Amino acid sequence: MIELYPANQTDFSRHGITLHPSESKVTWQASGRYDLDMTLLLMESGPLAIESALLEYGRTLYASVPPQHIPDIDMGEISYWKVPDDASANVPLYKSLGHNERITYSSWSAGRSYSAGDKVTYGSQNYQCTLSHGGVSTPPPQDSGKWKTISNYRYVSGTVLKQLSPGTMITKISDFNATYMRAADVTGASGFVQIDKVVQVGEEQQYTIPGRDIKAQPFRIEEIRKRSANGIISVHAVHDSYLLNGKLLGECNLVAATPQTALAFIEGAMMETWDGLLVTNISSIPITQDFSWKMAGDVLMNPKTGLVKLLNAKIIRDGRDVFILANDEESPVYQVTYGVNLSGVDWKGSVDKLITRVYPRAKAADNTPLLLPEMYIETALEIPWTCDERLDVDAKVGEKEVQTDGTEITLTEADVYQRMRDASNARFTADKCDRPVVTLDLDYVRMGDSEEYAQYKGMEIVGPYDWVRALHGPLDISAVMQLVGYVWDSLLEIFDKGSFGDVRRYTGRNVTDWDLKSGAVTARSLSEVLKKQLGV
Repeated sequence: MIELYPANQTDFSRHGITLHPSESKVTWQASGRYDLDMTLLLMESGPLAIESALLEYGRTLYASVPPQHIPDIDMGEISYWKVPDDASANVPLYKSLGHNERITYSSWSAGRSYSAGDKVTYGSQNYQCTLSHGGVSTPPPQDSGKWKTISNYRYVSGTVLKQLSPGTMITKISDFNATYMRAADVTGASGFVQIDKVVQVGEEQQYTIPGRDIKAQPFRIEEIRKRSANGIISVHAVHDSYLLNGKLLGECNLVAATPQTALAFIEGAMMETWDGLLVTNISSIPITQDFSWKMAGDVLMNPKTGLVKLLNAKIIRDGRDVFILANDEESPVYQVTYGVNLSGVDWKGSVDKLITRVYPRAKAADNTPLLLPEMYIETALEIPWTCDERLDVDAKVGEKEVQTDGTEITLTEADVYQRMRDASNARFTADKCDRPVVTLDLDYVRMGDSEEYAQYKGMEIVGPYDWVRALHGPLDISAVMQLVGYVWDSLLEIFDKGSFGDVRRYTGRNVTDWDLKSGAVTARSLSEVLKKQLGV
């Protein structure tokens, strides 16, 4: 069932307007695409004519998605605080904190005339003219009689979500910095409170965000296309979490932040209020990254530099709530077998992005490129040819660095060499750049969707990131893999297609990784093999 709601709707406990599309497909990819495409009949009269009239940009479509479970998430210890009863004024609950914004003026130019009050930027400093003068060649730093230094920054106030009156109780969710903590009031409104304005009440207690089950999701209409010749309306909508792509961050430079603190920083740096949760159950990976002046959606989900990628995590989106969870391997929840419930396989192996040798490069004390004494780090796998990569490592000999315990160290040449080696080895161990990319698209029927096996329907709920075992006799393929993409029919509530990646425990005799590498099996012959063996 597809329901239509007003724009910015977040409460779906009551039914919206039921639509009657001829087709509705949800497409999802891990850490990427999440959208809905719907087709309706273009009716000029009759009961269904009102549906086309109600479709507008920004309105919300609420559609079924594959069932998915979000587990309980341990947020650590929390404590209860309150605004003192005798406080002389309300205490602001900030949704976003203030920040310093860089000011730049037009650059100072030799030979130009300036009037008193004119402001310029020279080098990295701003100046104001104190005495009108004609063109001179002496720059402001050397001409104090005509110029004075002025601030390079201006303070931009944070956004106040609400005012907390004396006696108001709040819950501390997490530490933020020496001045502010992240907190929520009894209504669930969360933000940042100045620590010295409140007092603690009682001992710290364990705090857990309860788990939930997902069966439907909101999608915001982004494109409407009416085709009178075909008599249809095509609608494209994107998931509500895409609104993060329009949330600009101010200053947000993370230094050895915990994942939970990183999310607090990101939420606090948003220029506008975000009315969803940003939650993670990952606590042990330090994050050092400058996310300043970027869009929150890009900061979280960029496939190369986003927080999900940095944490090697999976992301589950429930409306505007975003959960970044550890991507641990679990036992397969479902098995698809050729001749039983597996009707077809599209196997693809690619070595286009294969890297076998990494040349790391950092900076010496004099800012010249620093290379390893051994020049490169090589994969331990037996690969019949070499593919090089240059890897820039953000480290410099002599640079001072603050550690997680607050101490400061100066990087030696040996320190930088080790970081270059660690970063290079991580390309093989974490990124697996020295292995072919193997992807299988499976056309399978959930046995519970057939009449013969209807009693097993409740046992066969496969959702995003679930691990599946696939067995294909004719191709002699056996693999445990993770669901990383799907096309879901939200009317019939069944999968059209599932894409599986991060293949583990893969074996195959007829078509192996190195068959493709050596050219023994081309994409064309592979297609013919599949057609012959699968009877397509």
